[in-house]
Amino acid sequence: MNCEELFLSKFNTAPEFKSFVPYRVCTLGAHIDHQLGHINGFAIDKGMSLCYSPSDCVKLYSTNFDGEIRFNIDEELNKSFNWGDYAKSALWSLKDSGYKITTGFNGVIEGTMPVGGLSSSAGVTILYINAFCRLNNITLSENELIEIAHKAENKFIGLKCGKLDQSCEVLCKKDNMLHIDTLDSSAENITIPQKARPFEIGVFFSGLEHSLVNSNYNLRTEELKYACDIISEKSGKYYGDKLRYIPYEIYAEYESALPENVKKRCVHFYSENQRAIEGTKLFKEGNIEKYGKLVTESGYSSIYNYEAGSPELIRLYEILKDTKGVYGTRFSGAGFKGCCLALVDPEYKKEIEDTVKEKYLAAFPEHKEKYTTTFCKTADGFGGII
Repeated sequence: MNCEELFLSKFNTAPEFKSFVPYRVCTLGAHIDHQLGHINGFAIDKGMSLCYSPSDCVKLYSTNFDGEIRFNIDEELNKSFNWGDYAKSALWSLKDSGYKITTGFNGVIEGTMPVGGLSSSAGVTILYINAFCRLNNITLSENELIEIAHKAENKFIGLKCGKLDQSCEVLCKKDNMLHIDTLDSSAENITIPQKARPFEIGVFFSGLEHSLVNSNYNLRTEELKYACDIISEKSGKYYGDKLRYIPYEIYAEYESALPENVKKRCVHFYSENQRAIEGTKLFKEGNIEKYGKLVTESGYSSIYNYEAGSPELIRLYEILKDTKGVYGTRFSGAGFKGCCLALVDPEYKKEIEDTVKEKYLAAFPEHKEKYTTTFCKTADGFGGII
């Protein structure tokens, strides 16, 4: 049952509005947007839809999750620790940003792919913000939408994320790669060069859904903040609480003062930031093969330096990197369960799908019912609210 059908069955009428937001994949810049690093990303032609009509409260159903979500728009908003918290976060963030909300909505949310690694949380927050804005005559620019969606997840949900997810889902363009310097939020859409070898984006779902708030995601950000604090203390100069503010030469001078696990996180940041910069140059040149190698290097660093990844995701990564027709692969998202992504040669899609599925399920047969392979093309982002 799709969202329109479920809406009709729950509310006995057709929805007045429907909005769509794409999922995103980050090929380079993994785990460093919250440290103000460089990132590369694509929106893909799969995503989430919200069907809705105005109401005096918020009442929600999902095609992917059980239960009914209901709350009043004028109540004190607190987390319930279920899928409805993202609608609450959208309302809270709009109010906290000074917008008056007098109309809520009845809605049904639908995702077209499994949860985990494609930034469904940021996407669904954008959909809810859009619904509140449309029904309350609020217009947001692209940057305002990104800021409000980021604040919702960062402050209300409690995920210490950067703006990678929101930026890609809003700013990306079809047949382009988005490069963002999160230090100043400058963004550039880079058209795929005509001379580049053809590629599609494969998404390989491990069968494990995840919640970043309950993973080691926030712990990693605390480890990097600790590095900044120690370097500031040892050097006698305050550099701030983000590694981007600390030149590599300064980091190298005081690296020995850091615990081994913190050093590894820093190594990942500096190397991944450089990969994202170098990858942007290679993409502009149309060198998909070398770009893909950097993506695979990113995956390796995510495992061994950032220490992300479950046994399932690590095995998927290892299978993909050795599969013919795969230019490059890494975890999609933070890498705590969820998906692996791969840039693939379309000519080898069937071979890739069969090989990876056979080898992965031989290692993890318990995920047979949930494991999926999806091949995607690039897509337009959501854009601003008009």
